[in-house]
Amino acid sequence: MTASAAPTDATLVQRALDGDQRAYTQLVGRHKEAVYKLIRRYGADADEAYDLSQQTFIAALRSLRRYDARRPFTTWVKTIALNKCRDWSRRAAVRRILLSPLSLDSSAVDAVPSTLLDAEADTLAQERQGALAAAVAALPKALKEPLLLTA
Repeated sequence: MTASAAPTDATLVQRALDGDQRAYTQLVGRHKEAVYKLIRRYGADADEAYDLSQQTFIAALRSLRRYDARRPFTTWVKTIALNKCRDWSRRAAVRRILLSPLSLDSSAVDAVPSTLLDAEADTLAQERQGALAAAVAALPKALKEPLLLTA
């Protein structure tokens, strides 16, 4: 290894644990794009994904002592991000239920004109990226999570 070689993630983690804030900043810089993309593919919009990314790296910093240097840092931090996405998804589901003007036994959803639904589908079809994100978000958790962790 040459003197100009970039330090490994494990080295940066150890430096961060020793109090070097720049080392953790380097780790965030290396992995923030992958974490952000994972969160976006989970179904969060851009602002939510940004917030969840920040929450992920704050949680990772707080848990840094539990990181196993024998495993890839990116997998570890993506797992934290996935857990943040799960929490976000649960909170969003609760908000939808609590803030919904319809009761759970309401059949008003059936009364939505199909032309409105068709227009929404056409909009999604025009944006391939949006359609892909929606498809991934609609996958069952057992399929979605392994896909996101490997992407």
